[in-house]
Formats: sequence, C-alpha cells, structure tokens
Amino acid sequence: MSRIKKIGFSAGLALFFQLAPIHAAEFGLFGDVTFNDSDASGENSSFALGGLDFYATHAISDTSRGFIEFVFENTDEGIVTDLERLWISHTFKDEFVMAAGRFHSPLGSWNRTYHHGAMLQDTVSRPFFLDFEDGAAGVLPVHVVGLMATGDFTMNSGIVSYELAVANGPSLDSSSGLSPAASGKPEIDINNISDPNSDKSIALRVIYKPDLMDVQTGFFVMSNTIAESADGSGLVALGEDLIDQTIIGFDVTYEYEEFDALVEYYSFDNKNEVGASGSNTAAAYFVQLGYWLTESTKAVYRYEDLSFDDADSYFRLLGAREATHNVIALRYDVDESNSLKFEINSADVAGSKNTTSYQFQWAFLIP
Repeated sequence: MSRIKKIGFSAGLALFFQLAPIHAAEFGLFGDVTFNDSDASGENSSFALGGLDFYATHAISDTSRGFIEFVFENTDEGIVTDLERLWISHTFKDEFVMAAGRFHSPLGSWNRTYHHGAMLQDTVSRPFFLDFEDGAAGVLPVHVVGLMATGDFTMNSGIVSYELAVANGPSLDSSSGLSPAASGKPEIDINNISDPNSDKSIALRVIYKPDLMDVQTGFFVMSNTIAESADGSGLVALGEDLIDQTIIGFDVTYEYEEFDALVEYYSFDNKNEVGASGSNTAAAYFVQLGYWLTESTKAVYRYEDLSFDDADSYFRLLGAREATHNVIALRYDVDESNSLKFEINSADVAGSKNTTSYQFQWAFLIP
C-alpha cells in the first residue's frame, strides 16, 4: 500500500463513524488551490481558492463520540460558511451504533468515502451528478438530517455492514418553474431544522466485503417525498408534494496490487406531482479506473453519464441536463500531507457545445 493510500485511509476513518472509542481529540484541516482553464467561449483561465474544511471528532465517553465539520467556501459574493456534518453517536456494540445529526447520505461508496476534503480523492472533480446540493450539477440529496444506524457483522466468508438513515425529507423551491436554468439552479434543501414533508426519508445501504478478495460491494435504496419549500410562490402550496422518488443502486470497489476500480450505478423512479403526470425513470453511473505508476504517482480515468426523460419534473425543477463526461487525471503525492493533481475533463452536455476543461490542483491536509 502506498503512502497516500495509508494517509487517505486514515483520514477517511477520521471522517467516518468510529466504532472503537478513542479518547484523544482529533482535529484537521483540508484545503486546496486550483488553476482552471477551458476551451469554453468567453471563459478566462483563473486561480481559485478551494473550501477550507475544518473537522473535529472526540470520544466524549467510552462509548459515545461527537463529530463536527465546517467548510468555508470562497464564492464571487464572498466567503460562505456551511455546516456539512454534525453528529453524536453511541456504540451499543459493533453490530449497532446509533447516531443523530447531519450526515452524508448512505448513497454509494464515493459519497460515504471522499467527503469534502479534496486531497482524499484521486481526481480534482467529483462525478458531476454527485456534486453537493448547492453545486452546479448536483441531482442527489447527498446529506441527510436525522438518525443513522450502522453496524458490522462478521461472517465466515467476510464482513457485512449496514448504514440505515431516517431523516427529514428534501424539498425544492419551485418558484422559478419547471425550467429554472435562466435564473440559476435551485438547491436541494435537506432541511436542517424543520421538515415540510409529511413523510420522512428512509435510506439503507448494505455492504459486503469477502475475506479472500480485495473487493467490496454495496447495494442501496432511498425513498424521498420531495416537498415544496416556497411559501406562496411555488407550483404548489408550501409543504405539498412535488415528487415521490425512489433511488436504487449499487457500488463496487476493487483493488489488485497497483490497480483499483470503482463503479456506481443509480436508478431513479420519480413520480411527478406537478407538470406531466405519471412516473419517469432515469439513470446515472460512473466507472473509475486507477493505476499506481510509481509509489507516489497514479493515473486515473473516469466515465460519467446522466440520462433522463424530458418529462421528468424532478430534473426539470433542478434545471438539470443530460451529460456525459470523460475524465483523465494524474496524481502525484508530494508527501503524506499534500498532493498535486492534473485533470482533463471533456463534457458533452445536452443543448450545449462540447467543452474541455483543464485543472491543476495542489491539495493538502493539516492533521
């Protein structure tokens, strides 16, 4: 295992549920600086400060742990502070850990592993459809606020784990109508302090890791009732249903010597309560392949795709567009605390001219 694999795994654990109590407090900071260029018309090359991601976790007793994560994001309007995660957990036993707060949704491996620290992931970008709720292309509620139960069961053939969430349902502001692209993409609201939905969101991910292979397989399902968050100016009244949604998918991670692979697939079943009636299906997936050329240099290729029906009110409310991306990246680990990444991202977005962007990023971790 390379140096960065070790440090990445350790950092990931610091950001995950900690089943084994550790009494020393853990603090850390992720940051990055990125140079961006593109062949898109009218865009200039630029340097950009990434988000400053502060996290802290501490075992407040032998069986209880607290965690908090703030990200200070740099925008054209100034610095925006986002509370990304905040939870308290109690370990009853390895098979049952209960927590309450704000978490990353149990949707796939990427969303549960790489979090908000750019250094953790091998590429500069996330798969575009897994962008965060306030991002330009995000189409999933990648955070939840509520209860999360996790646990591990040791079997003769391997380990079975689960992640079960019961949370506030997501909501959308539909005041811009079913085609809001001109006025900006609405943000999926995961409702930190209240819930306009009459039904709670439920999400479950089950993971199996056999003893004899470096492979992990996850299956997940999430049920959402997406409510109106606009008060009096939306397509329906505040709190009424916009979409009944079911998301089903799987993820597979595999490692063999210097090679690794990650595949995720998401199937959407969206029942429209506004616009065209009836249900629509959609699909999103990515395939990422990586190879360590040396102990500190890794080459990565990723293919991403999102497709849906034009009559699907969910994607129309989000102003989303069908797209495919081809991503080629090269990562060089300077040492255990920082890495350099170069990425070429070729995007084919419906209704737009194909574009290719170039990014060079220096990402770091202060443990």
